[in-house]
Amino acid sequence: SVKQSNQIVLRVKPAPGELAPQLLQRAIYNKYSSGFWVATKPEFTPVKSGKNDKTWILGNNSNKFKQITVAETMEEGSTLLKLPAGSYEVAKFPVEKIQQNQYGTVQIYSDESFLSYEIKYNSDSSKDSLPTEEDLQVLEIETPAIDRIVNQLNLNNKSPQDILPTVKQFFATEFDYSLELARQGVNKTPLSAFLSQHRSGHCEYFATATALLLRRVGIPTRYVVGYSVHELSQLEKQYIVRSRNAHAWTQVYIDGRWQTFDTTPASWIAFEDRNTSHWQDFKDIFSWIWFKLTQTIAVFKTIGKGKYLWLLAIPLGVILVRQFTTSTEKRRLTAQRINQKQAHNPPVGEDSELNLIELKLNKLGLQRDRSQTWQDWLIELQDNSQTSDIVKGLESILKLHYRYCFDPQGITPEERAKLRSDCHSWLEQHHDFTISS
Repeated sequence: SVKQSNQIVLRVKPAPGELAPQLLQRAIYNKYSSGFWVATKPEFTPVKSGKNDKTWILGNNSNKFKQITVAETMEEGSTLLKLPAGSYEVAKFPVEKIQQNQYGTVQIYSDESFLSYEIKYNSDSSKDSLPTEEDLQVLEIETPAIDRIVNQLNLNNKSPQDILPTVKQFFATEFDYSLELARQGVNKTPLSAFLSQHRSGHCEYFATATALLLRRVGIPTRYVVGYSVHELSQLEKQYIVRSRNAHAWTQVYIDGRWQTFDTTPASWIAFEDRNTSHWQDFKDIFSWIWFKLTQTIAVFKTIGKGKYLWLLAIPLGVILVRQFTTSTEKRRLTAQRINQKQAHNPPVGEDSELNLIELKLNKLGLQRDRSQTWQDWLIELQDNSQTSDIVKGLESILKLHYRYCFDPQGITPEERAKLRSDCHSWLEQHHDFTISS
């Protein structure tokens, strides 16, 4: 089982009135070999500095750009920058050296333990190298499972505009997100077992399967690792990124540029959020206090006043205590407002007809624990000989329900009608069902 930490590793602040990018890429790879991704010819070359020694130029300037500020605590030495796609300038960044390779991975060298930098980017532009033969390679051992999916989805001789939606829909409806590493069985690779056997895994499986599947039909792809940015902290008024928000996705080369293509089911975020501790709010407060202290120390060092840092202790302590009490009261009032708002505007998915099915099951004496997901409950019911028949057909309904609740893009009106129709059909079919005592 893959275990991730709730520790905050990045803080992202977009420009006023803007949203943060959904993904920050850390490294890009182009060759898959025996379960591992590597980069061929990954040599780094120096990045030129801009107007001053704190500005670095990664690509051509763009008149249409967005801007974010990223802050992170790092180990001294070298590290890889976390950047939105299309980043072309890093500013307010006093590091010794920056290097970049042909895939857009950026490496920095610094003796500082705290870094804060501004990034300008245009996600519609692409500065990465053109596709090569490696971007179309598929290991021979993986081709049987890949080819079965290609034939099943009838992907041959179709345009990328037809292929990509089909592949995304396939992974969204036929697969489940999971942190449990299932066994691959005899004579199967982990990837082939994922595609043809258990169809359950974490983002690395989805990204790898997508990359090789698209390569098989002639679309160049690369594999990307980084972080998902989606949690807005009311305490900090900026986005926070945790260790468990680490993510993997695919780059596809279509329309003359590299573009992001993520097929991991959108429910993965809600799945990961279930691991949040009851004490996480308190841990986040202390994390924020440490962040502000580290940030202030970095400012003093920058202006050459490091010997006066001790003067910060008393006023900083007072400010943090006041901020702590104020933030606690704000969260209490915010929670009240959210509860009042939700009373008038139920969350998306609250009106799903799957709730009617749960009521029917409750009347039969089957109760779902509040800490138990529908998916786990369904597996439990399927394993019970007395209830296995009644839950037949619920798996497809549940997948559509999850997309309705968690997919940021929502579902189409036709899919919403199908969810409603399938639920009512199930209820009608099992209207007289009883469980023997």
